[in-house]
Amino acid sequence: MKKLIVSLLALAMCAGSVFALSACGGDKKEEENKDPDNTEQTPGGNEDSTGGNNDEDTPSGTSLFVMEFEDVDFTGKIGAGLSGSTQGLGMIQASNGADFGLPESVSASNGHYVSYTYSENQFEFTFTSDKATEVSITLRLNSEIGSVRYDSKSLGIVFNDEDLQYSAITVSPGEDPTGMGLTAHCFTDYKISVKGEVKAGENTLVIETRENTLNGGSSFAAPLFDCIKLTPDDTSAKLEFTGKVEGNY
Repeated sequence: MKKLIVSLLALAMCAGSVFALSACGGDKKEEENKDPDNTEQTPGGNEDSTGGNNDEDTPSGTSLFVMEFEDVDFTGKIGAGLSGSTQGLGMIQASNGADFGLPESVSASNGHYVSYTYSENQFEFTFTSDKATEVSITLRLNSEIGSVRYDSKSLGIVFNDEDLQYSAITVSPGEDPTGMGLTAHCFTDYKISVKGEVKAGENTLVIETRENTLNGGSSFAAPLFDCIKLTPDDTSAKLEFTGKVEGNY
């Protein structure tokens, strides 16, 4: 009887050893299949912002492309103001919002804007794209003559030779959050209701101040111009402001 009990105990111990070896082997196999660096793989995205991107609050996954009005060619331009005129680079005004205690959200981007706009003029932007895509268009504007309603008859937007027919926008004096009467230095974004068709290669976008009597029913009206913002539908598209003129200010 004792021999039988001893034999059964030995048999049980042997089975336990085999089971333990098997279990350890399984744990080692699972460990070998793990990422040795313990890193998590995430899908690749468009990490590079496009040229001219000066909006740090752009949502992830979008590519905001900015072109400044003060960076176009002013050769031959004649500007008219409320009480005087100028020409060429004299239309560019310096406006550093930080100097006045204005937040960046309302300040002129790049510290400059274009005035003396009360005459017929064209502001031409030339840029390239590595692929075709549609873009949303936003104009950053201000008004020193009250609220004025503009449409394609008075404020032209010509995208690659197509005269865009957009819903009218009412441009009002900028809102000064400081209450110090600095509306002339406060700008607002106005999104255009139609998109532009970008081609792979070179593109042109022309903003035209067209003949009108919107200022009091008898005088020429136009906004003050800060910049243009383009947001491509294809966020991987890379745009470059090739027509930028250096040394304007």
